[in-house]
Amino acid sequence: MARPVTFIEMKTRARQRADMENSTFIKESELNFYINDSLAELYDILVQKFGANYYLKKFTITTAPGVLEYDLPVDFYKINGVDLVRGNSDSNLTLKPFMFIERNSRTFFDNYRYRLLGNKIHFLDPDASREILVWYVPISERLVLDTDTFDGINGYEEYVIIDAAIKMKEKEESDIQGLLVSKQMMNKRIEEAAENRDEGSSDRVTDVTSTVLDGFLF
Repeated sequence: MARPVTFIEMKTRARQRADMENSTFIKESELNFYINDSLAELYDILVQKFGANYYLKKFTITTAPGVLEYDLPVDFYKINGVDLVRGNSDSNLTLKPFMFIERNSRTFFDNYRYRLLGNKIHFLDPDASREILVWYVPISERLVLDTDTFDGINGYEEYVIIDAAIKMKEKEESDIQGLLVSKQMMNKRIEEAAENRDEGSSDRVTDVTSTVLDGFLF
């Protein structure tokens, strides 16, 4: 279950942590920026350390013969996996990326290897119209309205509040050592608690030998 916290609540708590509840030294527009910047930092921690456990999305592409590049979603951040959808089978096929040096070295069956190029996904040379499923992590959403919410998952918004308070105190040229210790402790808590979302089944070494498209399409 989500644990949403509003933008205004995080700003209020950040001012409290910085002991600036009644101060106008930090303008509201500045604090908005600090909170969103700190949210992006927390988001990167969750994504980089724990993969797509919290934010995974998907979208589909229908290839056309000879068309190599296709647009990625506007909120695309990182790819998590690409599947060739098999309508006449019980399972999809996992596609592998190609290394740039391999761009001109392939067999017929390598046509659906892919590579990210800017804001597009590039296939070597699709030979037919096929459905491709792309699993991806979106970019961190920017909060704008005071009523906008962030899913703190299990109180992880405290990292954002502490980090924003540090930025506020830094501008004031005040001591931030206590807040830095709190941030370090919060980061440690997230690392220890958030990694395995499925307590009943821990992550394991992945077997890719039988699931990756490598020499056949069907």
